[in-house]
Amino acid sequence: MLGTQAPELKSVGTANTDLTVYLHRQPEGEWICLDASTDVDRHSVGVAHSRLYDERGPIGRSLQGLFIDRLRVTPPGV
Repeated sequence: MLGTQAPELKSVGTANTDLTVYLHRQPEGEWICLDASTDVDRHSVGVAHSRLYDERGPIGRSLQGLFIDRLRVTPPGV
């Protein structure tokens, strides 16, 4: 599965295995914009990519490794 074919979040659990943020300048103001996308392969591994912006424009990027697995919930009383 890639990009928009990622499973619905209600049926999966995710673990953020790492997060790296690269800034080419210090953010200004109190708001940060993330223009994000996520790619997931069929082996339950994914990466989230984000472009980071403040009020003046681009400030950097972030990458986040993901492990994704289907939720296995046991109903109460079983």
